[in-house]
Formats: sequence, C-alpha cells, structure tokens
Amino acid sequence: MNWKDIHGRQQILRALRAALASGNVPHAYLFCGPEGIGKKTLAKALSSALVCQESLGEPCGSCPDCKQSKTLSHPDIHWITPDGNKSLKISQTREIKRAAYFKPHEARYQVFIVERTETLTAEAANSLLVLLEDPPPQSVFILLANSSAALLPTVVSRCQLFQLPRLDNDSLINILNVSGSQLSLAESKRIVHAAAGIPGRALLLAREDRQKSYAEAVELLRQLLANESIIVLADKLAADDNLLLSLEALLTVLRDTMVLRSAGNNRLIMPINDGVSLDSLPANLSLFNCMAATEVILKLEKDLQISVNVRLAVEKALRRLKEVFDNVDGSGDTL
Repeated sequence: MNWKDIHGRQQILRALRAALASGNVPHAYLFCGPEGIGKKTLAKALSSALVCQESLGEPCGSCPDCKQSKTLSHPDIHWITPDGNKSLKISQTREIKRAAYFKPHEARYQVFIVERTETLTAEAANSLLVLLEDPPPQSVFILLANSSAALLPTVVSRCQLFQLPRLDNDSLINILNVSGSQLSLAESKRIVHAAAGIPGRALLLAREDRQKSYAEAVELLRQLLANESIIVLADKLAADDNLLLSLEALLTVLRDTMVLRSAGNNRLIMPINDGVSLDSLPANLSLFNCMAATEVILKLEKDLQISVNVRLAVEKALRRLKEVFDNVDGSGDTL
C-alpha cells in the first residue's frame, strides 16, 4: 500500500507526509468517517510509510518491510479488531499496552491500528486513554472510528484527528478504474450516484449486482407501505451483511422519489433496470413524507455508529417510517 493508492485525499496526504518527512510523528492518529470511506486504506498506507526501511514519509514499496506490510504480515504492525466483532475489550487494550513498550522487531516504530474504536467498552477506553497520555516513544497508534462523537473526548484530544469527507465523483470513478472493474461509463456513473461519495460502497456495488441494493430498497418501501409485518422486515434488514449500504440505497430511492415528485424528470434520477420502478410506490408519497423518512434513515445510520442493539434500532426506525408514511391526507401532504 502506497500514497499513490489514495485518491481524493490530497490535503490529508500532505499533512501526513510533511509530519513524516520532518520526523515529527504524532504518537496517535484518529481517522473518522462512515463505513467504507477509506479509513483502513489510509491506515495501511500510513503504517507502510512508518515501517519502510528506505524512506520515512515515502514508502518505497520494494523493501522487505514494505512487502510485509502489503501482505499484512509485518511483525511491527498490529491490527486490533473488536472481540467477536462486537466490542473492544479491556483484555485487548491491556495486550496493546504490554506490547507497546517493547522495542520494534525490525522497523523504526511499532504501529497499532485499532479498528472500530467507537466499540471500546468503558473500561477499555479508560485503559487506552492511560496509554495515550504516556505513550512509548517508538509506538504509533492509529485509531479508526465512524464518528469521533462516539469516543471519550479525552481520547480524541490525545490524537491528531482527520475527518475523512465523502469523495467527489471523479475520484470515485478513478478508484473504480484502478480496481479493474470492467464498467461502461453509464454503469460507472450509476454506481457513483448510488455510492454517495463512499469509495468502499462504490467498489462493493461494482463487485455485486449493481442494481440489487436499489431494487431491494424500492421493494422494502413498497412492503412497508403495503402493511407488511414490520417484525419480519426488521429481521431481514438487520441480518443484512451490508446494512449500511442498504440504508444508503434507501436514501437514494427517497431522494429520487423527491426529484420525481418535484421535477418529474426521469433523467435526474439513478438509471434503473427494467422491472424496477418507483411507480410501485404510492402516488400520495409526498415530498414532506420523503424528507421526514430521510431524517429517520440518517438517524438510524448515526445510531449504528455507536454500540447499539442493531435489531431493535432497525425495528424502531421501521416503525417510525411507517408512522411517517401513514401520516398523509388525501392531497399527499403531511398532517
């Protein structure tokens, strides 16, 4: 992984490279942004730069350290993930503290990359805070989180914070091209539209049926409006391995519905395959309903960034969506 593998982050890259080139390396970084925004990609590039034998700041990509970091096998780069994919436990932060005070095996630094830092238990967060307050000189910590708001303010204050914004369309198209996806220009534009600035989602859509998420979102709204069982719908949605992608697809469908209701122009919405039509949604679904529904989905996305019961959060959101959609009069305006 090299800096050239990062697209559309030039301001962040300049700051990282300048610090590395000067030798003034912060002891802790915090990369924040929604799932799929590129936090892990940036962490891989930074960790490669930190362990490169040839140059601190510009990883050569060919030295033994760079080759090991590329295959995630470098002995001085440690990836820490939530225990059981649920939460980061006190035992894990204790192990980080134990290892962090040893000298690096081969490189200048030991690098500890902590994924989904927002899932730290209270005990684990306080344990990590103690380490960040008195960091070992040859250890660098890279924390990844969906939102800094879900972390202890004292943890955030001990890190150099980088908020990763959504990418522009040109950067997303470049990422799709580099990935080797055999896409037409129309397909690339359709994927970029659905990805909403999230590179990970763009790549996922390129790998999967590119219309599937959108079609499923239309069908979910249709079933909800047709009084299908909310419990059944919640079970299905909560079990979705790509839940956040599905929520983004719902937002895209709501956005396109608002465009059709206000402009009546099919050219302004995401091109969709035969058999998938927004006409299956009730005609009295108003702009106000769609805006209110959008707020419900955005709140659910925010709730999912912290440690919550996903199944209950999804059911609560679907019940609120049903209330929003039921709250119309004959003209389609909200009451």
